[in-house]
Amino acid sequence: MTTPSPLYTTAIGRKFNADGSVRAFPGNTVIAYVTPAHAQYAELLWAQGALIGALGEILTPLPASSLHMTVFEGVTDATRRPEKWTRFLPVDAPLAETDALMSRVVPGVPVPERIEMVFDYLGPGIEALGIRLRAADAAVERALRDYRNALADATGIRFPDHDQYVFHISLAYRIIQADAAQTRAFDVVRGRIEARLRERFGVLRLGAPVLTFFEDMFAFPQVRAGR
Repeated sequence: MTTPSPLYTTAIGRKFNADGSVRAFPGNTVIAYVTPAHAQYAELLWAQGALIGALGEILTPLPASSLHMTVFEGVTDATRRPEKWTRFLPVDAPLAETDALMSRVVPGVPVPERIEMVFDYLGPGIEALGIRLRAADAAVERALRDYRNALADATGIRFPDHDQYVFHISLAYRIIQADAAQTRAFDVVRGRIEARLRERFGVLRLGAPVLTFFEDMFAFPQVRAGR
């Protein structure tokens, strides 16, 4: 009896190789770092470890040093469609031109005075697994949405889901589609993770968002490599 071939996710061939190793996937984005100075950092690593312990054969964990909350998605070199690009540049413009545009306009957008987030749930995205966050109060929610709207106006980037965007911290990427047993295992570990984080996560107080220039999904520096 032959073993069926694994059914890979859409991350394979784009962000990761079939063995889980990272691929080049350059782009730019606005994020808020999560660091060891945050009380929630250890809880995120625990949650990541629980996921890998249960589903390590189909996941690739992200480095602890890369943890962040995405605030506003920029563009990636591999995704060149008008709805995922800046309206100020042609879709075949070099990525360096988008970097230059972002570097000019993003610093001029006033950042929220306060970014405080609480745990909502553990969510499987199309490719990534991570925790979904919600604003700690209505004022933070409004400030974040206003900031995102101002960034969209300044950068010319407004994705189709702009108004419905869910704040999140990615912990791992799905490499292989889960089978029935793995789906059941995920449901179990999700219950454990959500129960613990609802009790322990508290309020995550993030610093000011920063513009970053990534080469892959493993690091988000504020300067493009090679610059």
